[in-house]
Amino acid sequence: MVDIRIVDGQENPPDDADWILVERSPGGKFVASGSIRTGGVGTSVPYFAPHVFLTEHAAIAAAVTWAEEHGYSAVYVRRAEV
Repeated sequence: MVDIRIVDGQENPPDDADWILVERSPGGKFVASGSIRTGGVGTSVPYFAPHVFLTEHAAIAAAVTWAEEHGYSAVYVRRAEV
């Protein structure tokens, strides 16, 4: 099971874990991108490359599906300020 965690403002996901972050781009679309902290040099590790989505829901759904398939425990969502 993947946890969805909300981060506020300029807060970032932890430096010591693998993560996927969903956030609104300046153009109003949603971007989901990831970071790998595990694995060594020469180790092939999965990476969630940046994707653009029209809705926050679509971005979160894609990120959660990918996280479940690759053993990530959390997807972080930076809420857009209204």
